[in-house]
Amino acid sequence: MDETFDGGPICQKAHELSAPPARRVIVAALRDYLNSTRLTATELVHLGAHSRALTDAGTELQGAVQKVAIAQVRTTKRPVAERVRQLFDLCTAATVEIEALQKALPPGAVTPAALKGLMNDTYADGLRRGLILLARHLSEAKNWTGKLDRCADILTAESDPVVETQIDAIIGEIFSAESAVVELLHSPANGFARLTLLAALVDAAWSDPEGGKDWTVIHKLVTLLKSRKMTATRQALKEQIARALEGTIPIASKNAYEEFEALATVAEKLHVREGQANTDQIGQLMERRMAGAVRPETLAALTEGCSSVAAKMLRTLAIHERSVGAAARGTAATALGHLFNRGDLHAVFAGTGASPDERQKLIAEVHDKIVKSSLSEQRRKTFAQLVAALRQQAAPADAERRAALRLPAHPDDHVVLNGLRAPLRNWSVSGLLFGPMQSPPAIGASLTIKVSVIHSGGERIRFDARADVLRIIDGQIAAKYVCATPEAAALVRRYFEKK
Repeated sequence: MDETFDGGPICQKAHELSAPPARRVIVAALRDYLNSTRLTATELVHLGAHSRALTDAGTELQGAVQKVAIAQVRTTKRPVAERVRQLFDLCTAATVEIEALQKALPPGAVTPAALKGLMNDTYADGLRRGLILLARHLSEAKNWTGKLDRCADILTAESDPVVETQIDAIIGEIFSAESAVVELLHSPANGFARLTLLAALVDAAWSDPEGGKDWTVIHKLVTLLKSRKMTATRQALKEQIARALEGTIPIASKNAYEEFEALATVAEKLHVREGQANTDQIGQLMERRMAGAVRPETLAALTEGCSSVAAKMLRTLAIHERSVGAAARGTAATALGHLFNRGDLHAVFAGTGASPDERQKLIAEVHDKIVKSSLSEQRRKTFAQLVAALRQQAAPADAERRAALRLPAHPDDHVVLNGLRAPLRNWSVSGLLFGPMQSPPAIGASLTIKVSVIHSGGERIRFDARADVLRIIDGQIAAKYVCATPEAAALVRRYFEKK
């Protein structure tokens, strides 16, 4: 039982143990026992054989009564021992009364109409007699799936509010059992799968997972969740979600960013809003999970695989926007500040081998994400100014590149790389495009090449050069180059001056 358990209603009469609030206390106090015996609290209370089996089960009942008694006298001056005695007397009296009612009820099939008649009969203990019929009906099922199926069928056929309240409470009891969740959701592969399926049920926005499992009974439940309030059922589902979020075991992956994305996806499905104070239990648990996933110590792992500072900025911005809670969002915002304040930002922003066009696209993308982000106004303004400075620094080089004359090559112009000859497509005083090559070098590679071009007068010009690969396009290699000798560089300049 968790620390927030408040003991529930303080029952004084045996029949009060049959009410849904009291049954919720029984679920909380005997969760492990009900889970292992595959029983609902309704069956435990309303079938004498199950009640007596619990009494004979060693310390199970004693421990549960002790927990409830302590919680119920916490704010009073009453002795715990006194409440313990009262609760044992209540349990004994309830069992005796239930067994007497059981004997008076004839066997037979349970029908929605019969339940409606009994549960609305306030003069002859009708509610408890109706719950005894329901408990018999449920105990005949072989598993949790059968119990849920029987409840769904009754509620589908009957809209009486009293019947609906009781069936809703029983379905909530079913989903309070860990073994029921595993069975009904067909053993979800991990915490992420479990959480997304539970969230889909809460929202009644179900879509069958892949795998060909039989989801018939879940479809029946979803139909009810769409058309009825089903308050107790939804509360039980939310409690299972909260239990799945407790602890520190990854819900999806040991990879830091994959785990963050799984948490963010679950937060979205649960409607836990980023940037807002979350006062409910699920929201607070999600904030705690996020704070553990996004810490200064995990930032390197979260941005692993990003090939440039720009990529790290975009990844960190995405983390900030999808994070829940001030702690995770604050960590991401601080990390962005560190990236923008790098002294070598201009040199490392776009990474090795990025073309001027690619650099400008990255600058524009980062600027757009910054402006549209939920960062503080001051941070948005500061970061946008730094991005503008990057754009200005890149502008002279881009202007020079655009001004450079680029000429189409002669059909016989070529480049020799590692002894292999490749057609030269076009070139300028600082760049060239050649290929295609069957096995092109990697982007960023530094090459030693031989260039051979035909002058307009028919004269062939040959020179050696060092080339850095900028891009690969369909096997064709775009590179910037520097002539190996001053004489060759002068020859190339004169070539283009005559054009």
